[in-house]
Amino acid sequence: MRFTILFFLIMNLIPSFLFSQNEQKVKIAVLIDDVGMKTDALDLFFEFGEKLNFAVLPFLPKSKECYEIILKSQNKAILHMPMQSMAHPEMNAKTVGMISIEMTNSLIENKLNEALGQFPNVEGFNNHMGSKFTSNSLKMNVVLQFGKARNLFFIDSNTYTKPSKNGKVENPETALAYNLAKNLGLKTFYNSFFIDNENEIPYIENALLEAARQALITGNLLIIGHYRQNTAQALCNMKQKMLQMGIEFVFITELF
Repeated sequence: MRFTILFFLIMNLIPSFLFSQNEQKVKIAVLIDDVGMKTDALDLFFEFGEKLNFAVLPFLPKSKECYEIILKSQNKAILHMPMQSMAHPEMNAKTVGMISIEMTNSLIENKLNEALGQFPNVEGFNNHMGSKFTSNSLKMNVVLQFGKARNLFFIDSNTYTKPSKNGKVENPETALAYNLAKNLGLKTFYNSFFIDNENEIPYIENALLEAARQALITGNLLIIGHYRQNTAQALCNMKQKMLQMGIEFVFITELF
């Protein structure tokens, strides 16, 4: 009898750290890049049913329409600002609205103003391409000061860091543009995974699983995918598993 009473007393004293599951969720913000050419894939992403963030390119045929549809869906959209790439000069040449390190500071600011004019009340921006531009501290400082004056947040897409085979970016917190933004006092975060470097559903599912595992070890993450049907399908396929793992899908602003 004494043993039984003692057992129940102990059980009541220590369940919080021995017997209960950890209810603390780990946050992942999924950012879908390269939106703006067409609207038809949006519904596929909306089927995901969790919070999503979309980065919309300016000056494309459906940029404004995509932006409005995303906001009406209760998801979030940011400006996907084209910036000069180191590895793709042919893309630099044909990317409308791109800013480059050869431009004057005033021209860079004008380009940013024109791009922001496409998306009323946008809250933040990330870089499209940009491996050359975002590694130039002087020109990035111009962009970030511009953003700070308008109370915008900045996401470093980490395009100058070559990801591993599974899409993981090594040491993402060392990203130059992210650290410049942080030092200037902007709300900022960085990309830790490119989930769809290969446009195959099994690859994307595996990258999502790896990202979830990483988040459970190191904490909240932002991950980037692209505006493709396979990416939307893989997200839907992996949703329940990631939720069961303790992942909470959030808007970018919930990471700050």
